[in-house]
Amino acid sequence: MAVEDAAVLGSLLVRLSHRTQLDTLLRAYQDIRYARARETQLAAFANHHIFHLEDGPAQRARDESMHAAMGAAGGGGGRERECVGR
Repeated sequence: MAVEDAAVLGSLLVRLSHRTQLDTLLRAYQDIRYARARETQLAAFANHHIFHLEDGPAQRARDESMHAAMGAAGGGGGRERECVGR
């Protein structure tokens, strides 16, 4: 996110010809970046619930689902099974 933010901010600031334009530029930056930042924040919040389950049935179901998805995608080389249930 920081690199994306810097790229957008840089592309806006290079257009600045007078400091009185700064408020307008910063509002444009917010308009441009808000949706992407919000999506990322919501995804991170969802990941918190997915990846920080306590040991138990929900955690095992999640692990099995992830294992099945990796197998379907051809990833993991078969070694991911070694980590399930630890």
